[in-house]
Amino acid sequence: MFPARIPIVSVPPSGLTNTYSLAFDGSNDYVDVGATFQTTLDGAFTVSAWIKLNDGQPSVPESIVGSSSTGDEDKFRVRVDTDGKIRLVYKSNAAGSSMDDASTSAVFANGATDWTHIAATFTESGGTVTGGLYVNGVSEAGSFSGTAAMADFVTSNNLYIGALNEASGISEYFDGNIDEVGIWNTALSAGSISNIYNNGVPTDLLADSNSANLQGWWRMGDGVLDDFNLIADQVNPTLGSELLNNGDFATGDLTGWTVADAWSGSDDDGVIYQDGGVRFRSAGDSIAIQQEILTSGKLYKVVYECTSYTSGNWYTRGGNVYVRPNSGAGTHTNYLLSDGADFMINRDTGGITHDFILDNISVKEVLGNPGLMTNMASDDIVKDTP
Repeated sequence: MFPARIPIVSVPPSGLTNTYSLAFDGSNDYVDVGATFQTTLDGAFTVSAWIKLNDGQPSVPESIVGSSSTGDEDKFRVRVDTDGKIRLVYKSNAAGSSMDDASTSAVFANGATDWTHIAATFTESGGTVTGGLYVNGVSEAGSFSGTAAMADFVTSNNLYIGALNEASGISEYFDGNIDEVGIWNTALSAGSISNIYNNGVPTDLLADSNSANLQGWWRMGDGVLDDFNLIADQVNPTLGSELLNNGDFATGDLTGWTVADAWSGSDDDGVIYQDGGVRFRSAGDSIAIQQEILTSGKLYKVVYECTSYTSGNWYTRGGNVYVRPNSGAGTHTNYLLSDGADFMINRDTGGITHDFILDNISVKEVLGNPGLMTNMASDDIVKDTP
């Protein structure tokens, strides 16, 4: 969960309260915001973010936002380069085109680590992509221009904040803080970007004149529904309807569930329902409960209660994606980015004895374009903002 919240001293003119950002370690941290929304960006888009580096001028490139197609043939990213400049890159092997544009000034040269606002625009017209770059509300360098198709990347791999997602592997991990990431399906004007910079004070993107074009806004800890390890998309920060037919086992009704012995052994005395829940017993007992309710690529909030806990761990699963381990009595919340249609809660492997009861299971889709904090901890949500 979050660290204890405290009131901030000042509130930006827009009325936006901004207390938190995400701290990335430059090693393996990133936020996965999925791929679905990218299909809305075909034609033009803008990326905006506030960033602060830990190491000033980096020794390796560090991506703020990045994605590529399957096979890495096509990609786009906005990154901090080793010369301290901000660079936006758009590459299309299909068109034989690789374009990039760097800021005129070395923004992070000589160890500078101040909070900085970055905005990049991309536009396709007649098979030509052009790009523009803004640092702290001011246009930097000339825009690149070259033959390419923006559709090459917008139907590709998931978009990552804090790293570049490539089929060949994840790279260009960001080392520092990122806050208030926004993506629009239009190339914003210089005046609009200056307004978003707002003289160095983050502003409410939903109250901005371009809010109708806002496709995703990740507030990095300050948003509605934000709670480790979820960074919700503030364009639609809501949960879907309850997906389970029956997750309350108070009457012993297991309708709609499959109870399985996935490994060897039995449930000893045949008890799978006890004290108002489904019991996971010790030794060779292997009780699983599942329903096929998930859609691949969607993020789900799973909440349930553990009672009568004695020992053992368990995991939640959607397809081949696991959240593990879970243990201990009380209410548990897991965020599960599914790659398959089946949902399961199962006891963990490894020769661990198990004895606990699970009950009141709820599964709801997180709507919008939610971000999943990956390889990160709750204390990566920090009180450090522009």
